[in-house]
Amino acid sequence: LNTVDTDQLLPPNFYQFGLAPEDEAAEAVRHAVDNGAETAVALFPNSEWGLRVFQSFQTEFEALGGRLLESRAYDSSTQDFSLAITTLLNPADSNQRHQRLAANLGLPIEFEPRRRQDVDMIFFAADPGAARLLAPQFRFHFAGDLPTYATSDIYEVAARGSDPDLNGVIFADIPWLLAPDASTDALKSSLLRYWPQRTTRWLRLYGLGFDAYRMLPLLYNPDASFVSIPGMSGELWIDTDGRVRRRLPIAQFRNGVPAMLVPEAPTEDTALDDQVLSSR
Repeated sequence: LNTVDTDQLLPPNFYQFGLAPEDEAAEAVRHAVDNGAETAVALFPNSEWGLRVFQSFQTEFEALGGRLLESRAYDSSTQDFSLAITTLLNPADSNQRHQRLAANLGLPIEFEPRRRQDVDMIFFAADPGAARLLAPQFRFHFAGDLPTYATSDIYEVAARGSDPDLNGVIFADIPWLLAPDASTDALKSSLLRYWPQRTTRWLRLYGLGFDAYRMLPLLYNPDASFVSIPGMSGELWIDTDGRVRRRLPIAQFRNGVPAMLVPEAPTEDTALDDQVLSSR
């Protein structure tokens, strides 16, 4: 119930299943690209975990044809991310143009700085504390209109009340949290009733445990074959390296709470095009 970060040859019938942030970064990329993102900037903590998440995002984004314009690592101990953000978004060029124009005209000019205009999205990696500081600072530095993505690490399930500072941030998380059904809701209620302190903090890990238990018969049955199965921790399938991979729902913080983003239904024109292609 973890993943091995190594290139060495693993023994046969060795399976890995963990809540890898790489799955979430890849899901964020797919959602962004599906919604038209072609360029991006990225911000991540100067740590082994931060680099791992950033590299996963970069690899998936470039594999899907995206172009990473700029990336910066930040110090997790700080509360002011202005330097890293302004380096990414480059409003300094806008300030310089204003100063040149005012000097040439010899007149005071009303002015509002602008960020760089070639960015389609922001991706950042952060824990809940840093995320609550970063998201408002992105807005302060004129990036409030840019789709901003993160991993589920920003979402503190055990936190009470809402998180308005995170409004607008898009992230992937497990279905048990974002899209529960009646049976999983009943299971969550039972867990919360008997182990409230443990369950709230470790809910994602409970989902992982339940899914691992459900997958055991499939792994030990040589006659079983499956493309994917729906689970509490994602839509699951097994890669050629024995690693269980996950597809995840996407949510966006609205009014301080995550709201699931449902994929848009195809238009009549799109459906007609699909029918024409399938008939050829």
